[in-house]
Amino acid sequence: MTNQILLNELGRFIRQERKQRGLNQLELADLSATSINFISHIEKGKPTAHIGKIMDVLRILGIQLNAGYGSEVISFKGLIKDES
Repeated sequence: MTNQILLNELGRFIRQERKQRGLNQLELADLSATSINFISHIEKGKPTAHIGKIMDVLRILGIQLNAGYGSEVISFKGLIKDES
């Protein structure tokens, strides 16, 4: 899985989880002490996002990110991608 594909998948997942919780981008930005532009960039899979801030956004949404080195297994709270 390439980095861009991972960023796109993570962005789609964060958008889905945000909407399921009834939050708009501004509300999530406020809760995670980021900006609406940052949330937008994450959701669009832009590579400018910093991992520490992404982890803050995931924490606010109650999501734990698990990734296995070399195994190509990425888990976003039950969403599993296995490319092995």
